[in-house]
Amino acid sequence: MMPKTITFILITLISLMSYGKNTLPDFLAIAPIALFDNTTEGISLGEIDNLVKHGASETWEISSKNDKLLTIKCKYPSSKVSLFLLKSNDNSLILASYTENEQRIVLETWKTNTNNTLEKIDLVPRVYAKDFF
Repeated sequence: MMPKTITFILITLISLMSYGKNTLPDFLAIAPIALFDNTTEGISLGEIDNLVKHGASETWEISSKNDKLLTIKCKYPSSKVSLFLLKSNDNSLILASYTENEQRIVLETWKTNTNNTLEKIDLVPRVYAKDFF
């Protein structure tokens, strides 16, 4: 990792521990760039930081935000990522990401690990078109 990346992650983690919130912007702040892997444009950690702090980056902007849904759209219309929170059976929070681009729609689920970073989990089973026929 680059020193700039480590600094960003440490500041984010300290902020989360200080406030103790579990809001969608808090989850976005600790999100890996892999959250945007299914977009056409992708994202950098710096852009995620700008989204959290200012609501926009060079390529992305938060288009809607409330307690239940955070939608991030590309400024050049082609991709959109919507984030929402789910509660698991043990009452821990799970972040669901719904990504739309020109070619497909992807639903992924993420959970915080012991390092307080997000990692992808397979909560939603993979369903293939052939299973319907």
